[in-house]
Parts: sequence; structure tokens; C-alpha cells
Amino acid sequence: MKNFFNQKKVQNVEIEEKFKWISKIDEQKKELINQDIKFRFDEIEKINNFFSMPNGKNHLQKLYNDMVSSGFPEVSSKLEVELLKEIFNQKTINDIFYNPSIGPNKSKLKKDYNKIVINKEYGFISAPKGLIFIVGSSNTILPVITSIILSYVCGNVTIAQLSKLHIKFIEFFLKGLPFKGCDYIHLTNLDRNNSNDLEYLNKLIINLPLNVLNVWGGEESNSFYYKMLSENNHRPSILNMEPLTGIVVIQKSYIEKHTEKVSKELAEAISIMGQQLCSSPTEGYILNDTKVFSEENFFENFITNLEKFYTPSSDGDFEYIKLDRVLSYLVDNGSKVYNSKIYGNKISIVKSKGLSAFNKINSDLSLSIHQRRSFLELIEVENFEEIYKLSKSIAHKETHKEVKNIQTILTFGDKEFTRKVFKLARLIGAFRVVDYKYILNRYPMEPLDGKHLINEFTYQIGIVGSPVSSM
Repeated sequence: MKNFFNQKKVQNVEIEEKFKWISKIDEQKKELINQDIKFRFDEIEKINNFFSMPNGKNHLQKLYNDMVSSGFPEVSSKLEVELLKEIFNQKTINDIFYNPSIGPNKSKLKKDYNKIVINKEYGFISAPKGLIFIVGSSNTILPVITSIILSYVCGNVTIAQLSKLHIKFIEFFLKGLPFKGCDYIHLTNLDRNNSNDLEYLNKLIINLPLNVLNVWGGEESNSFYYKMLSENNHRPSILNMEPLTGIVVIQKSYIEKHTEKVSKELAEAISIMGQQLCSSPTEGYILNDTKVFSEENFFENFITNLEKFYTPSSDGDFEYIKLDRVLSYLVDNGSKVYNSKIYGNKISIVKSKGLSAFNKINSDLSLSIHQRRSFLELIEVENFEEIYKLSKSIAHKETHKEVKNIQTILTFGDKEFTRKVFKLARLIGAFRVVDYKYILNRYPMEPLDGKHLINEFTYQIGIVGSPVSSM
């Protein structure tokens, strides 16, 4: 372990003194390699059982209370805590590890995940990558906890760099569990804006023998870690979960037949986590396949349902003064704006035709998706080619400045319409097509932004020829 760091101490930063666990990493790697994966599966099952007991329920309630008292919306905090329990469900873990979408052999041979025989002359042993460094996002605790737990089950030593807010929740959550895996999980909350913390962070990233750097964050965070990691001589792989967004694609004739359903489910979808998740719809398209139906009733119902999900915030008036200017501009340029009778422009739906009204707006009035809550522009189009062009160019708009791509397509339509949405997803490189229930929730077998984490946290040792008979 002493070779991890150069003997020179920059500005007297004694990194190994600050992080005592650095000296344990090599030994911990060996312990995990010698540990049967079944032991780690059993550890997760213990946590699952703990949640059904009074102490476990109290632990989750305390987590929820702390999140709400720190400013997290009540609805999203409740949902996050509920989904958090699912990560430790034995069926969820089995679905993730024995997943036919990764490879059919893994789903067939559940006795030993570590050893899989393909045929008489080839098999492989699954091995942990070794040392995983995870950087958490600032808007949700689910992704980083999922990465931490899966990294541990795969057999890795894990370091998680968390925000000052999240480390309170996540450290409390992990340390309050009956979980021996905590010994192999090391948490930091170094502030890049603090020069001393930045020095520590530099030393960790550049000098530790990292195998994978998993970053959950925006453009600034990804760029920061990319640059720093280029100096790490161990050449770790980078698993970056880049800033993405969601869209909704709606068949107009489907609204006509299911007005209540679409308005309620779409309202719930864009209300989850204040519309700040990569999966949250921030723009939508209505395919005009009927000339008779007037959707006024739909928009009124949509606003009414948004009011039910809306939680008043303590935001200052400045953003809403700007929003007033933006909405006035949009109306002047031919869009129709629907507002809440209760909350005014704090709930705003914009209907445009053929083109996003924000394509014509100057940068001062761009209204970034990170500044918007309970806000959605729905653009009426005549064919899927228009949807393709609009969705393909979404990342180039001022409103979506940091967004790299579309992650999630929420769809409302009949089967034929939905099949066309599948084709759209392929054309634009989207990662998911979902109904409203899966805007926040994830199905255990699906990859995260096209990546199966257990594949990223492990590698295969090929067993070839006669040694296969010994497996």
C-alpha cells in the first residue's frame, strides 16, 4: 500500500493519515476474492429481512424524515425510500445477476454466478475488477447506493465520493444496517471548491490503483474527473452516467379515448423528483392523427392533476418573474400557455405547433430545464419524421444546454404507435421506452443508460480446453 502514493507530500497533505482505510485496501481485496459470492448475497438478504422488523422500519423512517427536513420533496422522498428497499430484495438481486439480457447462460446456471461453463472446451470465471471509485449525483440517492451495493456484491472494494448533503443520509443509512459489507465501503465528501479538499481528492483519484471510476453527475463533474483521471497510471476505465433527459410522445387519438388516464399519468411522471431526473420528460410531442378532437379538456385535466402533485417551494420570486417574461414571449410567438388557477405560472404547460417555441428565444429567456418545475412544452406534429428531427436536436437547444442525449421516452398510444416509438428510440439512441410507472423506478434486468453495472464491475477469466472439466 505504501507504493500507492509518491513519497513527496504536496503542501503537507498527509493523505494516508486522513484516510486510514487506504492501508487496508490490498488486504480487503484479498478477503473479498476469497469470500464466496453466496456470503455477499446472504448479507443482502439479512438487510432485506431487517427492513421488515421494527428497527428496520424505524431506520427507513428516520432516513425519510432527514431527507424531508433537508428540503427534499415529501412525495419523492417517500418514493426513493420505497424503491431503496427493492435494491436489497433477493429477487431483485437475482434478476440483476442472473439476467438473460446480459447473456442467456447466466440466467440458466444459478448455482454459482462465479463459474459458468459454456461447453466442453470453454467456460469462464467471473472476477471483481478490484477497486471502484463512485461519484454520487446531488439530486437523488438511489443511483449511488445501487452502484455501491452492486460493487460490493461483485466483490470490489468501493470508495464513494458524496456531496455534503448526501453523505449524511447515505452514511447514516449504511452504518445503521446489519451489514458486514460496510467494512469494504469507504465514504468521502471532499469539496472541489475547497483548495485543501481538492488536494486530497487529486491524490485519491490520481494515485490510487483504481479499476473503475463511476461518475453520476452533470457535464462539469464529468469533465473534472475525466481530466484528473488521465494522470492515473493505472488506466482505470470510466463509467460516466452523463446528463440526459426524457421526452414524452403522445398519439392524439389516444388522448381522445383516454383523456383522464393520460392527463393523470403524465402529471405524475413530470412531478416525480421535481422533473430533475434524467428520465423526467422535459419536452413532448403530440402526433396529430385525428382532425376532430379538440384537446382543451385534456390540458385542463392535465393542469388539475399537476395541482394535486404540486408541493409549494420556497423559491424566490426572481425565477417566476423571468418565467412570466418567457411565457409572454411564447404567447406572442404563437404558442398557447395553460396555467394553474391556484398556483399561477408555477405550473405551466405550453402547446406549440410544428416547432419548439424555445428555438426562437434568446439565451436570456432560455429557461433551462434545471430551472423549471411543473413545466412542459408539448409540440403538435403531423408525422414521426418531425418527432425524429425535434428529438434529435433537443441537446442543441439553449434550454437543454448540458444534456447529451435522450435517456427515456414515455409513450402514450396504441400498439402500432408504440412500435413506431421503438423505431424512434433506435434512431435517436435513446436507452428506454417506458410507461409512467418507470420514470423513477427501474426494472432490475434493464441496463442503466445502456450499461449493465455488474458487467462494468467484473471481468471474465477465460477457462479454455481441458481445465474446463475441473470447473
